[in-house]
Amino acid sequence: MEEMASFFHAYCPEGVNSKYRLIVFDDKKEAFIPLTVFYHDQFNRISESSVIAYLNTLEPFFYWLKYKSYYKARKVCWDDEPEAVKEAVRQYLIEQMHCKIRGRDGHEGVYLTSKSSKTVQLFLSAIKGFYKTMIRLKKYTQANPLIDIEYKDSVSEQPGERGNRPRMPKAAGTEEPLSFRKQTDSYFKVINEEWLTP
Repeated sequence: MEEMASFFHAYCPEGVNSKYRLIVFDDKKEAFIPLTVFYHDQFNRISESSVIAYLNTLEPFFYWLKYKSYYKARKVCWDDEPEAVKEAVRQYLIEQMHCKIRGRDGHEGVYLTSKSSKTVQLFLSAIKGFYKTMIRLKKYTQANPLIDIEYKDSVSEQPGERGNRPRMPKAAGTEEPLSFRKQTDSYFKVINEEWLTP
């Protein structure tokens, strides 16, 4: 991945009175509250090392979003409409993470190449989690742009072994269970575990 300036985070120095123990800063060294709030929310839910890994993969994205993302000839903001955010994430996956993207039924298939960043899965988990957090905290008022809205319907509509009738509950033991290994509600789904040649 091409090196660029970025957002960064720093712990609050001892003796400084702040409600934040860690603050995320933008490239102009101004506090970037959405990622700061995300860190503190996640810190109470998952391990700190996992939250820091999320920040490390999100900070370059938010810098890139600020300067290089475009949707319908305008810059995209983190709190933009879902289609604009999706397009920005799509561009980032292609331009910065060197993935190939192909549209599929209601979602985008992400194909890793030999040049792809090793953090693609981590980035997709982090950005999806960021929007889940912002929605739960009422800081993003629209639908999560990283969720496949057709996912729930497609799973519930899977036919059972009895023709076009709905599947029997797993507890009934009358049908082979579906394999959900690759099932996810993510809008961007990594399709291949092996690299494709560019």
